[in-house]
Amino acid sequence: IQLNERTAASMLFEELRPYPDQIAFTGATCEGALSHYLGAMATVLGRYDEAEVYFSNADRWNAAADAPFMACRTQLERGRMLLCRGGPGDADQAGTILDDARRSADARGFVAVSRLAAELGTQGAGSR
Repeated sequence: IQLNERTAASMLFEELRPYPDQIAFTGATCEGALSHYLGAMATVLGRYDEAEVYFSNADRWNAAADAPFMACRTQLERGRMLLCRGGPGDADQAGTILDDARRSADARGFVAVSRLAAELGTQGAGSR
């Protein structure tokens, strides 16, 4: 996802697609809802409508699990998706979502998420 590698994203997307309601859990760490990753991979693949559905599923899990770090990460990826999609109003919506993600991350000390949200927000500001 971070490398924007379409071939790898396509392969992983197909492998994980049957499991959107599952949680990535190693036994030691929880990496959140697979729907978050499916949404991010759908973004890499340019499948923005699917990404939106997956992010909504991830939002529900994040809220139910009271998982603010995962919620910030999902906001970050949803903002990225909106900037990539570039439809009418997407840049403004992305700006709002990324600002919310940054503020929430700042309040909780999620420094890397805050930095990425600020960087993406700056990129999107040019298209607003």
